[in-house]
Amino acid sequence: MLADVKAAGSGTFLVALATLGILVGGLVGLLGCGGGNDNTSPSSNGDSTNRYMSVDIETLIADYQESAALADAKYKDKRIVISGTKTYVEPDHSYVILEDFVRAEIRNPQLSTEVIVCFDVITVNGLCKGLSEGLVLLEDCFIKDTM
Repeated sequence: MLADVKAAGSGTFLVALATLGILVGGLVGLLGCGGGNDNTSPSSNGDSTNRYMSVDIETLIADYQESAALADAKYKDKRIVISGTKTYVEPDHSYVILEDFVRAEIRNPQLSTEVIVCFDVITVNGLCKGLSEGLVLLEDCFIKDTM
């Protein structure tokens, strides 16, 4: 097919080539937002951080608003998995704020950029450190592709 277009003239060939490039580039861009890495689980190097509890974000927020001390006893220094709507993303993707109340500091932001950018609701697995500056702080977070 490209040989037929090329034979028709170099201008037509360049237009066809540019159109093909745009179509392929658009397809790659669309597919890029769906098949990201699952960064929820730490590497399998014997790291004990793959033990975690799943927590509803509304429950986490309510627990901390009701009693930070009781919530700390329940969550602090434990790995938790929560899903929530992004309300702020740091420009370098080093952390995100979920539901205006949870700050998730991302372990490898360069590996998670695709999910951070493409999805409004994301799932994070992180180490809860309790309240810090009015937000529940999760450190060492991995982001799970929500598709």
